Amino acid sequence: MCRLMAYLGPRRLASDLVTKPKHSILVQSYSANERVQSIGLPGSLNADGFGIGWYKPSSDSTSGGSGDGTSQNNKDDISPCIFTSTAPAWNNCNLTKLCEKIESSLLFAHVRAAYPGIPVSETNCHPFGCGRYMWMHNGGVARFQRMRRKLLDTLSDGVYELVHSFHSDSAVCFALFLNQLYDGTHDWNTRARSPQELLSCVEKVIAIVTSMGREQEAADDAAGIPPGADGNVSLLNFCLSDGSCLIATRYASQDSAKPASLYYALGTSFGKQNESTKEHGFTRQDRRSKACIVASEPVTSHSSDWVAVAPQHALVVTRSKCGSVIDALLSPILGTSADSVASRTLVGRAMQSLRACEVPGKCVLMPSSCIGAGSNSAVGGMASAIGTDSTHILSKHDSGVTALSSRSGVLYSGASDASIRAWDIAKLECIAKLFGHRRAILGLAVTDDDGSLLSCAGRTIKQWDIKSGAANARCTCSVQLPKQTGDILSLAAHANRVAIGLMDGSVHLYDMHDLFDHGNLDLERSMTSPAGIRCPLPGGPCTIPLLQVDEHVSVIAGRAVQTPISTHSTPARPGTPFVRAVPAATAGAHGDTGYYRHCAAVFATLFVNGSRMPMIVSGGGDGHVLVWEYEMEHGDARQQTLMRCASVLYGHRGAVLCLCSVPTRDENDVHVLSGSADSTIRVWDVNLRSCVSSLQAHCGHVLGLCALPGKGSSFASCGDDGCVLLWRNFKVVNRLDVWPLKSGFNPSTASSLATFPPERLGLLSLSVCSSSRGASFICCGTADGTIRCLSLHGGCMGVDDEEEEGEEGEGNIVTPMRAAKRHRAEIGGIARAMSVPSASVKMGNGAEVRCYDAEMEEELRPFVAIRSVSVGGMRRSSCLAAASFLLELLERKLGAQVQLLNPPPNPLTGDERNPIVLGRVGCDPDLPTLCFYGHYDVQPALENDWRTPPWELNSINGYLYGRGATDNKGPILAMVFALREVLDECSSSGSRLPCNVTFVLEGEEENGSGGFDEAIKSPEARAILGTSTDVVLISNTLWLNDTQPCLTWGMRGMMTISVEVSGPEKDLHSGNDGGAFSEPMRDLVKVLGTLYSDDRGNDGPRLAVRGIYDGVSTSSASALHGCDAPGIFDTELYRQSIGVPALCACGAGEVLRARWCEPSMSIVDIELPQAEAETVQDRRDRDPSPAGDESVHGANSAWRKFGPTRFSVIPCKAVGKVSIRFVPDQTPESVSRSFEQHIRDAFARLGGDNRVSVTIHNTGMWWLGDPSNKFYQAAKGALEAEWGREVLFVREGGTMPVTYLLEKAMFCPALHFPLGQSTDSPHVANERIGRQNLFKGRSSLRRFLHSLAHACPSSA
Repeated sequence: MCRLMAYLGPRRLASDLVTKPKHSILVQSYSANERVQSIGLPGSLNADGFGIGWYKPSSDSTSGGSGDGTSQNNKDDISPCIFTSTAPAWNNCNLTKLCEKIESSLLFAHVRAAYPGIPVSETNCHPFGCGRYMWMHNGGVARFQRMRRKLLDTLSDGVYELVHSFHSDSAVCFALFLNQLYDGTHDWNTRARSPQELLSCVEKVIAIVTSMGREQEAADDAAGIPPGADGNVSLLNFCLSDGSCLIATRYASQDSAKPASLYYALGTSFGKQNESTKEHGFTRQDRRSKACIVASEPVTSHSSDWVAVAPQHALVVTRSKCGSVIDALLSPILGTSADSVASRTLVGRAMQSLRACEVPGKCVLMPSSCIGAGSNSAVGGMASAIGTDSTHILSKHDSGVTALSSRSGVLYSGASDASIRAWDIAKLECIAKLFGHRRAILGLAVTDDDGSLLSCAGRTIKQWDIKSGAANARCTCSVQLPKQTGDILSLAAHANRVAIGLMDGSVHLYDMHDLFDHGNLDLERSMTSPAGIRCPLPGGPCTIPLLQVDEHVSVIAGRAVQTPISTHSTPARPGTPFVRAVPAATAGAHGDTGYYRHCAAVFATLFVNGSRMPMIVSGGGDGHVLVWEYEMEHGDARQQTLMRCASVLYGHRGAVLCLCSVPTRDENDVHVLSGSADSTIRVWDVNLRSCVSSLQAHCGHVLGLCALPGKGSSFASCGDDGCVLLWRNFKVVNRLDVWPLKSGFNPSTASSLATFPPERLGLLSLSVCSSSRGASFICCGTADGTIRCLSLHGGCMGVDDEEEEGEEGEGNIVTPMRAAKRHRAEIGGIARAMSVPSASVKMGNGAEVRCYDAEMEEELRPFVAIRSVSVGGMRRSSCLAAASFLLELLERKLGAQVQLLNPPPNPLTGDERNPIVLGRVGCDPDLPTLCFYGHYDVQPALENDWRTPPWELNSINGYLYGRGATDNKGPILAMVFALREVLDECSSSGSRLPCNVTFVLEGEEENGSGGFDEAIKSPEARAILGTSTDVVLISNTLWLNDTQPCLTWGMRGMMTISVEVSGPEKDLHSGNDGGAFSEPMRDLVKVLGTLYSDDRGNDGPRLAVRGIYDGVSTSSASALHGCDAPGIFDTELYRQSIGVPALCACGAGEVLRARWCEPSMSIVDIELPQAEAETVQDRRDRDPSPAGDESVHGANSAWRKFGPTRFSVIPCKAVGKVSIRFVPDQTPESVSRSFEQHIRDAFARLGGDNRVSVTIHNTGMWWLGDPSNKFYQAAKGALEAEWGREVLFVREGGTMPVTYLLEKAMFCPALHFPLGQSTDSPHVANERIGRQNLFKGRSSLRRFLHSLAHACPSSA
């Protein structure tokens, strides 16, 4: 008995298929495990020759790509290449060498064990080829020697001449197949034919061989001739290909006989999975398949990969016209016991439908705007063609998110990396990681009682106990299905029922208590074939194999844990039992609808309530939607669930990949929606068994459907075209596009979509999740491992029912282009503050809950997009735009009295400075007045390691990323919306404001706050700010750690100084002149090196500048305010966060004193000659892009223009830049005097002829507040009430000169009220602010405003 293997999929090296797998066809040549021994062939050897055949890949296909890669696209060469030999496969070095060079997307391999009487020769070695066809055979024709002449007599003359060998039953069978094709035309063996036609020809060959075999058997019996060594049973496992499809049969001429083994496996790709063991196998990126292997024996050790082809069935594998996926259909062979009218009808319709599938050549939807198509990013954003919506990104998975499920404010996500994660949807944070599966998670479901999460991967279903919350989830049971069913591709749960869809085309229904109540199950009992759910097959019951150990199961709670996933070395966890699954039985007689079944993999299952009884709806790769009814039947011992197929719904022309149900318009019934690979969504009335509507949805596979909250048939759909559509009453009301940010993709051009890699756009799963606060999110699982969450508020689905009903007559084919155009004016995502004072959401009890947080986040999005960089005057126009934004925001949101105030120009350059935005709300002299300071200017974003585009606000894992998010645009909006809520509360209650509020928002803080002091003291400023202020509030610092809220009460002062050493009149050559004089750079380095002493104090290295420690306050213990206590400041986490090998000081107290209470000097830059420097305008002329405009730092040094030759240039001068931080109670005059004297003394000791000069550029004064005053205590109470945690009083090592200036100008104390965490990364790449910090910060500021009336009773 021979062994064969065939592959259809993306291009691969033949060695990955033929020689390298653990149980490859090469291994099977000497160790065949499943060869039938009843045909006179000894042992397990297949040593009578071998052969491989392949089709030449087309020129436009790529290795491992998604194209078909077959010769059908290369019309000049459609015939297969074949190499055969009579040597044993394991002993042929040419085979190994060839396989390392052959690359194909359709390949045959065969090892031969010759029947007695059939010679060993190359003409008898498989595969055989003729024209475009390739053929293999495993098995034998009974009584072949005596019936060979009769078989040959049926051949036409044209085919008879092509018989490869008259001695081989396989070669004669191939000739019989060719004879079915022969019509006398010149292209009879090269003309393309449909898979149905080829299957019919193969079935005719089987019928001819079977018929003649029976005739010969009867004649031999009459003549008393006993059967030969080949027996009475013909085993006809044929494998055929025309270069585009693959047909394989598993057939025995007697139904009672055991046919030769035949398996198939499907997956996204096939290749090496473990370098150490060289194990090969299939991987899955989602439920769809792109590769298929058909083999006599499994070539891998993963049993979940393999499905046994049912006896008397044919497997038809084709490349779908609906994209680069594989369609695999099981068809009963005509005239066999497995054949029936029902099955023949289903298979016939499936083949016709799949062959007619055509995906739209280009997207029928309008191009949409795109958030985040920048060039410096790795993750994507989401945008709407009709209006930009609030989106968030959850990013923890390492590969595509294949399954989503949600309940009670928790979103569960499963990925192809075998991990499950739980997310708090309100905080948008990961709260648990569930490990235990070893294969891609393809299904998740939360039970109706919220007590269990069910997950499926491979052949395993796991039950996770989530009664105590997702963070405490634990696996309580693992159930493994028997072998040869393939992967579980879909999972649904309802009441106490679980329905699963399998790769072998079956649908299983289980009682959940029986499934997981392992104590009540007999572990040795066998599983009866789920007849009716999967068609009953001859051969009796299938025994469940014994299971050895459970897969490792673990749960890790908390988002801070970063434990890597190990899929090979994790130990088994005791106490998590495996049980065996027994599905529901089936009612009905053979041949009625009770025995309909899918003839392809089942990709989706769904529970719905029928008019008579509960139903299950399943969608398969055959394009059919099957409706199953089930009911309880009481037996003698226990209740039994019976299932029957009630109807088959036709219409799709591609695989049905997803299902969901939505209420009808009167909400008395439900419609079932099915999304397909043919890009359509069909709406079904399952009670009437009819299609209500067909929706042309996407320009790719529809991979996700979910119902949306609200009235009417509202739902969302997503597909691998990267598009999310929002529907209401079967009309599109919004469209959202998801793009990878690091793409350079321009969505405004239609041609870009056609050239964009489709796997980068794919949305694989979809779910709707509602938080405990009432907010709802559409969550999309993407192929890049992220989850994109879109907030559903306000106008996202806001279309009047009357308008919808008035357009019913337009037809049942709804195009998104028409619907989007019709509703453009109505759709705006979250309710826009531009059109209404603030957003609100209607709750179930009729009350309105204000969405201040969502509205604030939505306003922050365009604010961050303004590139208000003040450094160097690069973005003057953008800074003016930011000032205008704030001016309009204060007027619109607060009704504030506003004014733009222009500071005096720069006295050195004459350049104008960015304006200060002033605002005032409330002018009651009896109330206290709070002055809020902020700045709208930001640092440049020149770093290359931004995860997201710096000028786009992206929400990832509960953090908002973007330049200015924490410094200082986010805190500004937090104050605005805190005051907005206070105004609304006062308006609702009829009370007066607790305090007056003034705003001072400047645009030069990152540039030294030049002119601020003069401007704030001007009469124009006093007209808005008034003459009486009680407290200045600033929110421009960070917490000490990431968990405890803080109040900042002290900051160091800052002084920026440059030290210039000059020598020769011009730059000189290091080769011609080096060593002949004292070089300025050398002298500068020596001088700067003297700033630091070799002696180390308790707080680290000491400064060597005489007098630098004069005036330093000695009360460092009280300065720390207990922040050095254990558990508050982790020095190791701090070291890791700043990325240094080691800290200079030891212990929390020493590190904090060095940062807060001690002076420091930092050499921050060394500049070379500026005479030949590139100016900003030069830079703009050379690179007009925004990046070129901003890249001033480093670009204005002459040496950068010389490239590698700069190593030969000695600069004529060098400038070192030093940043000095000084502390209370030092004075800037004494610090600068000590520094300058030290530099001159150190330079004099060098004894050279160069010149040195010291220039002080900017000075900012240190500041100390009083933590015991009433304002700090009121702020402390507000924070503790909001966070429920102890508040820390901290100091900052940084400097804000405006704090000191505002205290002097306003004659009142200042208070720093930080919102951001210590890891928010201001001024560097990936600046961010936690959404929870921003939202709770806004609420804390609201509490603080209310408390001012009590803190200042004298004013009231």
